[in-house]
Amino acid sequence: MPKVVYSRLFYIGFMMDIISSSDMEIYRQSARKRQQALRESRRIRHEHAWEVARRAASLLRKHFAASRVVVFGSLLRPEVFDERSDVDMAVWGVTDEKYLRAVAAVTALDKEISLDLIKMEPGLQSNVAISSQIEAGMEI
Repeated sequence: MPKVVYSRLFYIGFMMDIISSSDMEIYRQSARKRQQALRESRRIRHEHAWEVARRAASLLRKHFAASRVVVFGSLLRPEVFDERSDVDMAVWGVTDEKYLRAVAAVTALDKEISLDLIKMEPGLQSNVAISSQIEAGMEI
């Protein structure tokens, strides 16, 4: 183990000898700019995902008689919401006959943000982990 650590330290030291301090500073500035751009891109995507969620909730209430709509998952945690994240929603009051049409309607709202819709029913025993996430969610 110490030999591996020594090799890594030697390699890092060797690389530092090859890259001048001014070149390293240029690299650091470029890395900071990339990180800032990534944070801004994620912030914009997060805001857009909230807009999609609000539109979906409105659509579900207006056209599918949803009595309650809850957002849960990564949308509630901006620090983990990234370019692969989707919008997770639970819905109450949508009949079995309308549920598939409701899913089609909300998933068609946006090309960039995918949306998962879970139908909830009173008294229905569901996955405990998902149920606790939904109960910790935000009604919109």
